[in-house]
Amino acid sequence: MALHATFLRTPAQPPWRRLGGTALALAAAVLAFADTWGSMMRQWTLSPAYAHGFAIAPISAFLAWRMRDALAALPVGTDLRGAAGFVAACAAWLLGRLAGLELVCDLAAVTMLPALVWWRHGTAVARALAFPAAFLLFMVPAGDGLVPTLTAWTADATVAALRTVGVPVVQQGTLLELPTGRWSVVEACSGLHYVIVALMLAALFGHLYLGSLARRLAFVAATLALAVAANWLRAFLTVYAGHLTQMRWGTGDEHLVLGWGLFGAVMLAAFAPARRFADAPASANAGATASAPSSPRRAAAAGGSARQTAHSTAASAQAALGPLLAAIVAMTIAAGTARHLSEGGLDGVPHTGFARAAASALGAFEPVAAAAVPAYGGSRESVRGRFDEGVEFAIAYWAGQAEGSEMVSHGNRLVPERSGIVAIAETSVHLPAAEGRARLDVRETLLRTGAGPVRSWWWFVADGDARTSPLGTKLTTLRGTLAGRGDHAALAWLAVPASDDPVRDRAALAARARAVQAFLSGFTRPAAAATESAR
Repeated sequence: MALHATFLRTPAQPPWRRLGGTALALAAAVLAFADTWGSMMRQWTLSPAYAHGFAIAPISAFLAWRMRDALAALPVGTDLRGAAGFVAACAAWLLGRLAGLELVCDLAAVTMLPALVWWRHGTAVARALAFPAAFLLFMVPAGDGLVPTLTAWTADATVAALRTVGVPVVQQGTLLELPTGRWSVVEACSGLHYVIVALMLAALFGHLYLGSLARRLAFVAATLALAVAANWLRAFLTVYAGHLTQMRWGTGDEHLVLGWGLFGAVMLAAFAPARRFADAPASANAGATASAPSSPRRAAAAGGSARQTAHSTAASAQAALGPLLAAIVAMTIAAGTARHLSEGGLDGVPHTGFARAAASALGAFEPVAAAAVPAYGGSRESVRGRFDEGVEFAIAYWAGQAEGSEMVSHGNRLVPERSGIVAIAETSVHLPAAEGRARLDVRETLLRTGAGPVRSWWWFVADGDARTSPLGTKLTTLRGTLAGRGDHAALAWLAVPASDDPVRDRAALAARARAVQAFLSGFTRPAAAATESAR
């Protein structure tokens, strides 16, 4: 059965009345999920890569406003497929909230807005507003997963350029050593802000001036390549200038001015010539005109339906207010359910005595601060120390997680920024099953600290299981929450001074890793301790 129902406008239901109800529904959607919108706005404020988020809604509104004449000529009516999309977005937000997946919550909150428009105004209007609606997705602060790859590319490109001009350089991951000084390609140098802004501008330009999808995609791809290359050039010029001036230039804010100036020049060089080859006029009504009834029969049917007066004034009012009330009810239920579950409706009660249990389970250790402990905040309890054989460790426990106190979040990271600690290389290590225990997978990161190189192992524990993927950790946490066990999770970090013998280093870490995992597994999911021993 097709999920489609349409109630065309009648004289008893003027366009402005439906538009006012839509505006109220959109405002209710934002207010009902204010926590998510507030979180997005904080990301726009804190991260230069997402600062453009404040401009997206006004641009989208302008794109819709310039199509107002053509939109007014389109058939308008309620479409239940939009309602289904809205309900699906609410469900996705609910699951994302329970799992602590901010990106899913953000995408769901933004997707609700065009779904409401489709619901209340029908397919023709929704199709005409497809690009302004899709443009709203640029409000979502997404892209952090690209940072490690972009950072590595930038480091490699900078080294290649330096060697091309004859500057000797030794590379260790993202750490570059020149005769005149040491440089580190950090996350801020990844060029993520270049990529995101270039993608936004290229998509907008393609919509306004390029007619075919193929030309738009080609232009977006070329613009992204230029943005990445511009960031490589910026990094090279900064390091090279610092080398030529004996580190007197390039270590302050001047490289920021250079970066944005270079980005502006590159974008101008890309867009100015492309405008000459535009194959579509920047018509305000082009998109909407394509969505209008195309055949005389369809136009006549739409006109005839619009002239029908079978609906009474009460029926028209019900058609206008029914979807609005249903939307508000759905949003209230989703938001209230998520808050109830996240506040302890499914056993969110934290376990107590973490430090005492760690001391009992892990044996003797010296309670000292580790040299390069991860920057993970918001935990309930944490323990740091050093075992007799010199293995340092840091473990922390989370429960009742919420924004600002989540284990896996934007603010938590292995290497704190501007700490003087640099991640040189990272790989996966697999400890095979032994002594009745399951295989343990960990991440190994080689760090450069002020005290020398450090070989570290780290992993997450959620609902009793070890995980190295942030997404896998979130989904496992969701499993525990839905099963009524709560969102108990932990972080394990072990480290030894890196020697010339990686095998010896790893043996020392492995000797303690299994005991740490057994303790954290039992603490985050008590039933898992027996399961782990039985495997």
